[in-house]
Amino acid sequence: MENSNVRDKDVLKKNLKTINYVRHHQDLDISAIADAFGVSWPTMKTNFTVLYKNDLLSEGDKPRKHIVNSSYGVMLGLSIGATETKITLIDFSFDAIDWSLSPYNYLYDKIQKIVSLKPSAQENEKVVCFETAHDFLSIYSTSTNIISTVFAFCKKYNLNLLSVGIALPGVVDKKSQKMIFCPNIPELVNINVNRIVSDEILDLLKQNEIAFHISHDATAVTVFEKEWNYKQYFSKDIDALSKNMAVIYMGSGLASGYIFENRLLLGTTGTGEIGHLDLQYNDLPFINDDETCDYVLSKDKRQEPVDVEECACMCGKANCLETLIRAKVFNSTNMKDFLKKIDKNSLASFKEFNPYRYRVLCHFISQLLNITINMLNVDRIVLTGRVFNGIPQLKNDIKSLKIQSSLGCFSEDCDVSFGSTRTDAVAIGAAILSYYYLFNDSNNEMRIEW
Repeated sequence: MENSNVRDKDVLKKNLKTINYVRHHQDLDISAIADAFGVSWPTMKTNFTVLYKNDLLSEGDKPRKHIVNSSYGVMLGLSIGATETKITLIDFSFDAIDWSLSPYNYLYDKIQKIVSLKPSAQENEKVVCFETAHDFLSIYSTSTNIISTVFAFCKKYNLNLLSVGIALPGVVDKKSQKMIFCPNIPELVNINVNRIVSDEILDLLKQNEIAFHISHDATAVTVFEKEWNYKQYFSKDIDALSKNMAVIYMGSGLASGYIFENRLLLGTTGTGEIGHLDLQYNDLPFINDDETCDYVLSKDKRQEPVDVEECACMCGKANCLETLIRAKVFNSTNMKDFLKKIDKNSLASFKEFNPYRYRVLCHFISQLLNITINMLNVDRIVLTGRVFNGIPQLKNDIKSLKIQSSLGCFSEDCDVSFGSTRTDAVAIGAAILSYYYLFNDSNNEMRIEW
């Protein structure tokens, strides 16, 4: 099956940096962009003429001078998490497409026949979300069917499908492409991640010059937060363009991503597994009577603190940070129980009903900030994911947590903020990453720069 609507991607590939510069600096005119690139105005004007002719750019409304043409193409992102899989389509402006709009509501209905969709986590979002099946064949068949369905949809409606991205919560070996560590979906360990979809789909994407890329979920959300900062910067006129940035992501697991000098740091496996630091921890003393009642579930039922050994992580470390948080903060011995305790309602009232364990969580967050600030001296740290975004009191306490154990000269210059509350942030990041994969070099290495 060939995609007859594929546009000439050579122009897109040759002008990636110019297009991205316009995407992130929509208030600049051609002269200012020419100065930024160190070329003459006539040269940049010629480039812009080509980009307009190929529908890559459009004229913007003031104060926007030029904008990327959002209708040029779409990108598909899948985020396969420990509990939920989310699907998103983004346009060429990196904005999520509203599934309720025609013809995307038709695609929504088609996907609904493949999986059993869950209700939206937020009333104003129509998120394609369903429970992740913890066996390889189910993940394989679902991913294959979704990509096939989206490809057929794009062909039917003459949409330019540019790329497909999948985010996974595990570490992949670069050479073998095998999943070597995935504690929250252990069924994927030793699986070649490219086999998550069928060979027929991979061949189909290759034949139609549609990029395909698999990333770690923390890497995907790091890219999303970087792009989100640009959108916030333009709309709110704030300085969000940090060149050196760390993103700490906590959903069912805890991981991190980094950007240095505006370049995504991929390292050997594409992410930082900060959640598996081996930390020494002694229980904090109670400071009042309210804290001594922290484990009481009801008047006639008491829940004793669990032992760290009861919920040991696959990483094998005795004091793995993920394990400590699950045991000491959420009093969970297994993933199923932990996920129950980090649902939206439980997190919203967590500090009120668990003052002691909230203080323990703050202790661990302070350690994370200390390590990140003192070691990397970044401009910005973004805390994102279900746990960080779900406990509202953290926003009020984060300033004091930042300075508790960090060098003052470093912490003063580091902005700590909370990421987007979008439930499909990882899926959007996976879609953006797959788009950037169109521009990998001859050694098949990703070089993502802003």
